[in-house]
Amino acid sequence: MILFTLTTFESGQYVDFEKVVCITGDGNYSFIHLVDGQKLLVSKCLEQLELRLPPSQFLRIHKRYLINLRFVESIFPKQIKLTDGKVYAVARRRWPSVHSYFKQNSRR
Repeated sequence: MILFTLTTFESGQYVDFEKVVCITGDGNYSFIHLVDGQKLLVSKCLEQLELRLPPSQFLRIHKRYLINLRFVESIFPKQIKLTDGKVYAVARRRWPSVHSYFKQNSRR
């Protein structure tokens, strides 16, 4: 279990990044969506959180979305569905690299 520290509006706490399904950004704030359905609001922008997470496990698919690759259920043209049932848009600019990432890694 690998933890990273987050300061939420309620308290400082440790979060196991293995349990983070995705992170959605909204300006200078981000929502961390956990596998148990919990949603934490933190006063950090998505870019700051992205730097603290392993790039081999998390992928930026949009200016507002950072997903945990372990929770990808399926990909569609310019969309990704996660195991929690939610579908996230992939930015047009990022789609070629996201698509090639999944294409290369599906062959392993």
